[in-house]
Amino acid sequence: MLPLSRRYLDALFLGLVIALAPACGPAKPDVPAPPSAQQLAGGLDDATIAEIQQATDAVDSDRGNADLWAALGRAYEAQGVHAGADASFTVAADLRPEDPKLRYRAAIAASKGGKLEKALERLEVVLSLDGNYGPAWRRRGTWLLDLGRAEEARAAFERAALLLPNVPDAPIGLARAALALDEVSAAMEHARTAFERAPDEPYVRLILGDALRRSGQTEEALPHLEAGQGALPRYVDPWSESASRARNLDNDLSDRAERLVQEKQWDAAIEALEELRALRPQDSRVALRLGVALIGGDYTKRAEEHYDAIFEQFPANYDIATGRAAAQRASGKTARSLSSIDAIIARWPDRAPAYLQRGSTLAEMNDIAGARAAFQRASQLDPGDLRGPLFEGQLLAKLQRYSEAAAVLQNGLELPGASPPLVYFRMLLAAQAGARMGGEVIQATLDRARAIHGDAADSLTQRR
Repeated sequence: MLPLSRRYLDALFLGLVIALAPACGPAKPDVPAPPSAQQLAGGLDDATIAEIQQATDAVDSDRGNADLWAALGRAYEAQGVHAGADASFTVAADLRPEDPKLRYRAAIAASKGGKLEKALERLEVVLSLDGNYGPAWRRRGTWLLDLGRAEEARAAFERAALLLPNVPDAPIGLARAALALDEVSAAMEHARTAFERAPDEPYVRLILGDALRRSGQTEEALPHLEAGQGALPRYVDPWSESASRARNLDNDLSDRAERLVQEKQWDAAIEALEELRALRPQDSRVALRLGVALIGGDYTKRAEEHYDAIFEQFPANYDIATGRAAAQRASGKTARSLSSIDAIIARWPDRAPAYLQRGSTLAEMNDIAGARAAFQRASQLDPGDLRGPLFEGQLLAKLQRYSEAAAVLQNGLELPGASPPLVYFRMLLAAQAGARMGGEVIQATLDRARAIHGDAADSLTQRR
């Protein structure tokens, strides 16, 4: 046999290296078959299912193509089929593990499907690949807040603030985290920063209004709360291609539901909110609004069942906990409502609204001393919120104890940060009239009302 040349041996060795390289490199993931469009999107119209099926067929023809899997994920996402989007974006990310954008889309799909823990796990991978993408930190904060982990959420929003210096996204997140931690002054500061950056953004105004209300600045809060009613957050997020059809449906439903609630068209509002909740199962605000509409429509049994379910889903949400107690009371289960309120107070002893509920419930049970003590405790915890003295004054006036009612209401005017609305002055004037107080006392109350409300205070002297 003739000896092989050095050049031939080198070429043979190089060929073996090239041939064996895939086997020695990272293993390719096992690529599954694409999900069935008929099974996952069965509730959609035939034309839409056909569109998704076309994307599915493309994947089936080249299952190792990450771009085709991502296109299928977008097709499912556009129709709100979260399970299909989750499965598709996950395979796309596994096929291209070095691409943080695909894993990011998989995280978002998981969150929309209600799998927040899984979404956070995926986001950790995203941030390990690109820790300087600010919207990912903002999403981390938002999801942690939804899980009741406000301290961790704040840390994520603080990181987002360094990376997103000119938009309201991070300050709004910081304001929400501060409100969840009952740090109202900090919430005010962050909300005002967001408002300076985006004064016309409805969601920014909603959060600012909530912070103002919680700080006792009721009159200043009202225009912001009205401007932000039903608003949804809009964030800077180039990696997330919002599905326009799903987004438009979502926003249209939200706007319609809010309008119907304002018009007290309860049945139509409930229908819209139930549809919206199906689209956004992890949005605690939608769940809460549906509960309010059920109570407003006098569907007390459904309201109670709904609040029980969402309280199990969002056990760390204070507003849902108090809404549940209100639904129990509306259903005539006063003792159960009081038990729920006491549990809320035990868990959140420094928050005033549950004490207001406790006072109203005890008043209904004719425990006047207990009701007054609860209203007074609410006022001590949040002096700027005049509902404590207002409710106590109303209770005393109902019992025809007008002098005591007038004294309670007058003392409320002297609380720090007090900014009484017109209804407060109307109640005080009624108590003073019932106690047959002199004209000078009543005139002093009217003068004070005019100093705060201007010409609007003239309505206090008009016959009703």
